[in-house]
Amino acid sequence: MWRKVIWGVIAVAVAGTAVLLELRNRVPWNSVLQIDLSGAMSEQRRISTSSLIPTLSASDSITERELAAAIDAARDDRRVGALVLRIGDVDARPDKLEEIAANIATHLAAFRKSGKPTICFLADEDDIRANTIAAACDKRLGESVSTDEDIDDFFDNKFGEDNWFPIELRDYLKRVRNGP
Repeated sequence: MWRKVIWGVIAVAVAGTAVLLELRNRVPWNSVLQIDLSGAMSEQRRISTSSLIPTLSASDSITERELAAAIDAARDDRRVGALVLRIGDVDARPDKLEEIAANIATHLAAFRKSGKPTICFLADEDDIRANTIAAACDKRLGESVSTDEDIDDFFDNKFGEDNWFPIELRDYLKRVRNGP
């Protein structure tokens, strides 16, 4: 009899641990995907010479593929309710910047058609490429002291006060497909 009880307790403990581990990597409901589009950007991650697997560190910039994958995945993900894109100075060749701007604008337009709101923050409101990208957003904000308050108010009104969860691009991709 005691053996059955002990095995039952062990089974419940194993199942509970599995559930907790699975929930840890879940994307919460009413998530707001936040993407920082500034700094260096490349088409794909470089493969290190010591291994055949692309490496990723916290200091690495995002790639175009990661950006497009995250926006498209968030568009179809019912748990993601909105997108915030911070557009700063992207470090790339001028011809590449035009291509990046057109590509991102296309993905943002598709995201917006899904009925989910998008907000773009512009570091430089006079930058033509930044405005090309931001044209696909529902709301455009310039960098100012009240920017963080504006976003909090916007999403508090949409989802309810403190009823939304900001999630960064890398964290989102990691949770959705177990890491880039």
